[in-house]
Amino acid sequence: MKKKLNGEAGGGLAQEDWDFSGCPPGREYDCWSYEYAREVPFLGEKCRSVSEAEDYVDEPAYVDEHGNWHGVWRFPGSGEDHVVETPLVLLRGFPGTPYLKTDYHLAKADPELGQQPSVANVRDDFGRWSFGPRVELVLNWGASDSQMTEDFAKWLRENRPRPAWNNRGVSEARKWLADLRALGAWRLLKHMTAREAMEYVRGYRRTVYSKLPDWYEAKRRVRRVLRDHFGWGWPS
Repeated sequence: MKKKLNGEAGGGLAQEDWDFSGCPPGREYDCWSYEYAREVPFLGEKCRSVSEAEDYVDEPAYVDEHGNWHGVWRFPGSGEDHVVETPLVLLRGFPGTPYLKTDYHLAKADPELGQQPSVANVRDDFGRWSFGPRVELVLNWGASDSQMTEDFAKWLRENRPRPAWNNRGVSEARKWLADLRALGAWRLLKHMTAREAMEYVRGYRRTVYSKLPDWYEAKRRVRRVLRDHFGWGWPS
């Protein structure tokens, strides 16, 4: 029989604060964005006011009939001139209630909503598409589309400064779940050592991590996610 993990030993954490194995298929992004947003203090302060939220979003922000906040938040990314646009649905009860304990079936986030085009004319009037270091290319419009595509692919291989930020489909869902697993470990480590945490979660079908180095790496992973996708500084 599973032992209960609430109480003093876990700092009062509900299991849903650190164990995201119950996330329904298709809700991985929703859970990921909501749970990481819980770690960003100013989101909790601002999300309830549409007028204040619009100071931070490019897309219109609104609160739906169920009290859930919707918007696309802009965060400065870790790369030079990089801006991350993160679509968020901050459900009623945010930030105190874990995602898996909310009525999450009443609202769904759209991770495609904040996607910027990979190639576009720069929009100086609004700046939305100025999302990376600008480069000047010499284009020979007399060449065929296939030749220009081949040449650009070669240029991209030789000049791309970093790997792609986003993948699609199953691989992306796995990444979100891996980020959530790290977040759960990090939250436990706020209240106990890694060895104590390993003992604390023993007996559960899906433990957080079974090797000590993975617990320490989880802290680094959470820091990267908060920095790169939420523009938030190094968590303690």
